[in-house]
Amino acid sequence: INFSTGGELILNVGASLLYFCFGYSLYRNSSLFVFLKTHWRYYFLAGIVGFFLFMIVTLAIASNVSGNIYDDDVVGGIETGKDIEFLWLLQYVLKIVCSVLFSYAFIGLAERKFGSYSARLRFISDGAYWMYLIHLPVVIFITFFMFDLQVPVVIKFLVSIVATFVICLGTYKYFVRSSFIGLLLNGKRQPF
Repeated sequence: INFSTGGELILNVGASLLYFCFGYSLYRNSSLFVFLKTHWRYYFLAGIVGFFLFMIVTLAIASNVSGNIYDDDVVGGIETGKDIEFLWLLQYVLKIVCSVLFSYAFIGLAERKFGSYSARLRFISDGAYWMYLIHLPVVIFITFFMFDLQVPVVIKFLVSIVATFVICLGTYKYFVRSSFIGLLLNGKRQPF
């Protein structure tokens, strides 16, 4: 049985390539970081406007599709044939535009607020790749043992997040950071 996860980055090579190009453009052009740091609020506001438009289009599509009308009748001022296809295309474009706008906004915000050196944040940043690599088996292990507990799901979720973070960061600090694996994952550490 195959369950669709809606993973657009895997299924949609075009969008994946677009995101890669945006990321590469940021990597190659350091002046873009300065621009994003200065104008992150505008990207965020544009993303909010785009998100509201996305929601309006999504609701329009849902109201037309829920009536199971696929002929050329007019429903709610929207012709269900070509107009619904246009709305699907508009929804798709708005989704990509909003994700790019929010990405730029949050990159600019992070550069503005967290751009200065911090030893603690540097440690967590260095450990992020290791935590990404091992977090899934740790989460599975923790949630497996909490499966039969008669505790609210929210508590299980919070325990799983905190325990996974502590285990992943602890293994990074004591077993990976000063080892060959740490050098392989992060390269040689540069002092600031």
